[in-house]
Amino acid sequence: MSSEYARIQRRTHEDPGTTGDQGEENWATLLRDWLPSTYEVVTQGRIIGEGGSISPQVDVIVLKNVHPRKLLDKKLYLAGGVAAAFECKTTLRAEHITQAVKTSVNLKRLSATRTGSPYREFHAPLVYGLLAHSHEWKQPNSRPQDNITTRLNEADKSLVSHPRDSLDVICVAEVGTWNLVKYAFLPAEGVGRMVQILANDSFGPEGAPSLAWTSYFSPAMQDGGQTDTFTPTGCLVAHLSKKLAWEHSSLRKLAE
Repeated sequence: MSSEYARIQRRTHEDPGTTGDQGEENWATLLRDWLPSTYEVVTQGRIIGEGGSISPQVDVIVLKNVHPRKLLDKKLYLAGGVAAAFECKTTLRAEHITQAVKTSVNLKRLSATRTGSPYREFHAPLVYGLLAHSHEWKQPNSRPQDNITTRLNEADKSLVSHPRDSLDVICVAEVGTWNLVKYAFLPAEGVGRMVQILANDSFGPEGAPSLAWTSYFSPAMQDGGQTDTFTPTGCLVAHLSKKLAWEHSSLRKLAE
């Protein structure tokens, strides 16, 4: 990804119109290489919800093997046949994170609300994320990981009203990957104090203790940046595989 970013940047002034397209193809290729071949990975399309609503254009879309092949070249994809979707940026900026969270809320609502278990209620069947080669925070003493974390948490808190609508993952190839984790606290003796502590930052009516808590975790980062143990793109593939495996049982052994 670093070499591709350098190559794309060298050509930006010559042909700025294709810069974004090349970046999207980089991420699409990564997903094609690492996801099972039963998934079809396409670029630049819109998603049709169960009620007929249509999303804005999405950069990269991962389709389930049940999606009708007749529609693969129409650039319109049925939400029931979409496993994941991603917004792609060559250079990440703060406003891109806010916009991605807004898009996540809209995309997740294209699918009907699910019930029956905490997982089904907390997670939409469609995974949505933001992918970037690099970022804008290049000045000395800049802390891009802190800037991304702060903007992500602020956007999530101000724009998301239900855990299912949150952005699932951000991957910045130069810095790290932020994975969304969700917890359900069931009413039981001993959890009252935990619920009280989390109430101010959790989902639920203002002033009422909530039993849902969300947070972003980044195993690919340490204080100085990327670790030697985990790479951002590796964390993206692993996290996405585990998320897809919850919905598609045939992927579970591989995800493990």
